[in-house]
Amino acid sequence: MSYAELGRGLSITTFRKFMTAIFNIDSHPFTDDFFLYFDSNRDGLVDFYEMVVGMNIIEKGSFEEKCQFAFTMYDLSEAEVLDTVSIREVLRRSYVS
Repeated sequence: MSYAELGRGLSITTFRKFMTAIFNIDSHPFTDDFFLYFDSNRDGLVDFYEMVVGMNIIEKGSFEEKCQFAFTMYDLSEAEVLDTVSIREVLRRSYVS
C-alpha cells in the first residue's frame, strides 16, 4: 500500500493511517503531535527525510534525544517550559478512550 505521493510526503490524514499500520494502534491520542514533531519544516507534510529522522529518534535515539522528544511532545504551547495547563492536557488526552 502506498501512503505518500512520490516527491511529496504524508499529509496528516495519511500519516495517521501510516502510524496505525506501523504501530497497530488506531486513533492514538498523540498521533497528531507525532505529526507536528516529525514535520520539522512546518510545510504540512512529513517527507521521507523527516520520517527517517523522527523514527530514528524514537527507535534508536540516545537517552537525551528521547528526553528531548518527550519534552517536545508535552510542550503543547511550544513555550519551552512545561506548565500545569500543558501537563493537565497531556494527562487528559492520555486517558481518553
